Amino acid sequence: MRPLLRSVGAHGFAAALLLVSSSAFRQALSEFRDTEPGSLLFGVLQVVIGTSAVAGAVGLIRRARWAAPAVIVCGVAAVALLGVQPLFEPMEPDAQQSIALGAAIVGVAAAAVGWFAQRLHRDHVASRAPGPQDLVPSPAPVLLSDARPPAESFVVPAPDAHAGRDTRHHDTQPRVSDAPTLE
Repeated sequence: MRPLLRSVGAHGFAAALLLVSSSAFRQALSEFRDTEPGSLLFGVLQVVIGTSAVAGAVGLIRRARWAAPAVIVCGVAAVALLGVQPLFEPMEPDAQQSIALGAAIVGVAAAAVGWFAQRLHRDHVASRAPGPQDLVPSPAPVLLSDARPPAESFVVPAPDAHAGRDTRHHDTQPRVSDAPTLE
């Protein structure tokens, strides 16, 4: 896939996720105001969907590694919301089947967008990694037999501190003669 197409795809999926999040947040507000049984569960699931959709959208744009898990969480929460809806609202079997089909489609779509986000991040990391032409080759090993001897060191004698004085008495020790001594 070309980088331009990936960029267009990332922005398109991010826009769709932002639309999902705005709808989820509006629905969550109405669910929290409602007093029917299950409305708290629906509200919490809507907040999870909205929050993870915003995180997924931002992650897709930034090509972040956490974009794929955020999209997956959004999809799982949406599937859970669709899955528990028939428990709280009585409906006909045909409607339950269509909701189950919708949940399956949402799950597959979330998995596909999550895969796209993971691939987008992986390609982004690979494009930032240094290529073989960027690597600095290591120097070739040198055998000790082929090595040159070290250069002569530059040793400069230190100046004599007592150069101008008569230092014979201070620097010399009296010599002991080799002659035998009588005791």
